[in-house]
Amino acid sequence: MANGSPRRAAGSAGRAAGSAAGQTAELLPFQHVQLDFAAHIRDPDGVASPLGIEPRRMAIYARLFYNNVEQLLARVFSTLRSIVGSDAWTLLVRDFLRRHRAESPFYSALPEEFLQYLADRTDGPPVPTFAVELCHYQWVKYALPLAPDMTADTFDDRPIGVDDPVVLSALALPLRYAFPVADLGVACQPSEPPAKATYLIVYRNRRDEVRLMASNAVTVRLLQLIGQGLAIRGCFSALASELEMPFARIEESGLAILNRLRRQDIVVRTHGLPDPGRRVRE
Repeated sequence: MANGSPRRAAGSAGRAAGSAAGQTAELLPFQHVQLDFAAHIRDPDGVASPLGIEPRRMAIYARLFYNNVEQLLARVFSTLRSIVGSDAWTLLVRDFLRRHRAESPFYSALPEEFLQYLADRTDGPPVPTFAVELCHYQWVKYALPLAPDMTADTFDDRPIGVDDPVVLSALALPLRYAFPVADLGVACQPSEPPAKATYLIVYRNRRDEVRLMASNAVTVRLLQLIGQGLAIRGCFSALASELEMPFARIEESGLAILNRLRRQDIVVRTHGLPDPGRRVRE
């Protein structure tokens, strides 16, 4: 996975389970019960119900647990669910609950954990070849509204000049996908990526509106260079060299692009902000 994907490359479920098993001997009796309880509700068909708890009550807990997780994932990843169908989706969610070891305790982070599960897994219920890219795209649209707000003075309406310090907004993600993620669905399921990649910018503006903009390789490359900490002149010089075009032509078109992106709150002046350009997905 490139940048813009989940926050880490998770360890395998086997290693996590093995580590947990090595620590169980040091646990208190009630902690053993808690572990048995959690293991059963994650995998009620494969792990026995804890001793001393009425099976009927355990079945209620397990059903509520599954339904809460499944409903959130189905809402965020609705396109994947419609593509694979209800039965395959159920198997996929069950496999996620059984095998994945989440790092975040927050309910709102479950979609990112599911995305990490898809990226890490090497077997399990079958999914389309484009599943990780599709789910990454849907996760971005879910995560942006939840991202922390930027301060009001982050944005301004003054045109950007070639010597102005700029960064990518912390609420903007330039993305490159092999598959046409915005078009995927029941009626569009390519087995191989098309010849041309899909470039998108998903962003949240100062009015808290989440927007999607089709982009291109040059614009995404420009934002990638900005994300690497290059000044505008340095970005234009790099593009002129890569594209084998005169600097003056790159400067003219590049400033037009940057000012269009500024009006959409995709790039901002630094104002002392940390550089968020690390999220450009390659």
